[in-house]
Amino acid sequence: MEFTVLTSFPMFLLLVLGLVFLYIKRAHNYWKRKGVSQLKPNLIFGDVKSITTGMKTQSDFYAKIYFNAKSQGLKGIGIYAGWTPVYIPTNAELAKRILVKDFSSFDGSGMYYHEKDSLTMNIFFVGGDQWKKQRTKMTPIFTSGKLKQMFGIIKDKGETMIRIVQEHAELSQLMDIKDLAARYTTDTIAEVAFGLDSNTLRHPQHKLREVGRSMVRPELWKRTVELIFSFDFLGNLGHRMFPSDAYEYFLPMIKSSIEYREKTGFHRVDFLQLLMQLRNSLVSDTSKFQNDQKSSLFSEKEMLSNAFIIYAGGFETSSSTICFAMYELASNPEIQENLRKEIWDSLEKNNQQITYESVSEMTYLNKILKETLRKYPVLSIITRACSRDYDIDNTVTLKKGTRVIIPVTGLHWDPEFYPNPEQFNPENFSPEKITSRPEGTYLPFGDGPRLCIGMRFGVLQSKLALVLLIKDFRFTLDENRKGKPLEFAKGMFLTSSKNPIMIKATKI
Repeated sequence: MEFTVLTSFPMFLLLVLGLVFLYIKRAHNYWKRKGVSQLKPNLIFGDVKSITTGMKTQSDFYAKIYFNAKSQGLKGIGIYAGWTPVYIPTNAELAKRILVKDFSSFDGSGMYYHEKDSLTMNIFFVGGDQWKKQRTKMTPIFTSGKLKQMFGIIKDKGETMIRIVQEHAELSQLMDIKDLAARYTTDTIAEVAFGLDSNTLRHPQHKLREVGRSMVRPELWKRTVELIFSFDFLGNLGHRMFPSDAYEYFLPMIKSSIEYREKTGFHRVDFLQLLMQLRNSLVSDTSKFQNDQKSSLFSEKEMLSNAFIIYAGGFETSSSTICFAMYELASNPEIQENLRKEIWDSLEKNNQQITYESVSEMTYLNKILKETLRKYPVLSIITRACSRDYDIDNTVTLKKGTRVIIPVTGLHWDPEFYPNPEQFNPENFSPEKITSRPEGTYLPFGDGPRLCIGMRFGVLQSKLALVLLIKDFRFTLDENRKGKPLEFAKGMFLTSSKNPIMIKATKI
């Protein structure tokens, strides 16, 4: 009997391994069976080994797939995250269809969220009716009127940043614009979101800044796992999207602020106060849920999760954009001087005052910011999930639940749409150039109904930072940095510089 057990177990194990191998091989022929071109997947990682292991940046990985598929005249291509099929549209018109025209078939973010992972139950991740309800309720938070009320707070943080730049200029010291921009946006979003005076500009070791750093450390393997396995499986397993200190620090901080306001009656114009009003149904509801009293309430979990995502989405995206814009302005003195002239002309027209309106009216500044987001899109991909079967054309149908990844960097770096895409050229966004390009070729904030809800805020704090920096200082790159290509950090979901970007400020 013992002999039989010992000899049969290896055979059983071989049988199991053989069946697993056959299952994976069949899974890796999914796209081929549907008549969709595909790559040559690795048995374990599928096609995403290089980004999961940090060998390539996400930007470069998906851009390469885009250009390879486009060179073959393909509208789209299939890849595998592990053994999960993912469809990548490599045609601008198709990308536009998915994001806008046929949005009802792709209303899911395609990203992981689960009830048990409290910080994921927000407008950025959820789909279906949950997303519709949250989007309808939260849209009034980001109106131009609300941003005007917050403009003074953002400007105050920017002026603190300028005093630090002045100190570096007086000592002829180089400064790390990547870190300085992150501290500015951290202080700004902490104040306008939670009423918190973090002052990381003067105290870089503040806990809020440490948590911010942990949130952007390489963890792309998590995003890959979230592509491979079902959300229910991961959520019930205890999977968490964010680092542990995001849960241990943010949730208690937000809850204590809410409790203080409710207890004392303290009130201020910030995002947290507006979210509290949503939870208490103090904001009118014009969605289809208005007759459903239970559905129209903003739950505690939704309030906390959205407060968190406003912070997470508000500091890193804008700080990277400011960093990349300053790198290009320091690298291109003529562009920097042209921007400075526009700022000075605006100041002369507005009694030397920087206002919400004057910043919004600067056309060259707008071109520079758009070109920065074109060359360095913070989100190098846009993910979606099919909410119903969808016909790409007469031969290809995406099944409900199929993940879709739109390669933003491929579209943004395509010389067909942007000649000499490696060159930083604000005139790519002259009115004539914009109208000459097909729709769906510029997607830094996404497009369609799921267009980034915080876009206006991110643009405002980025533009204001550039205005304050450029109006009184001339910036040049560190001599050791000149002539060297900018490297992106690997293993990151968001586009970020691998190394500090050291620049010198000279008072004008």
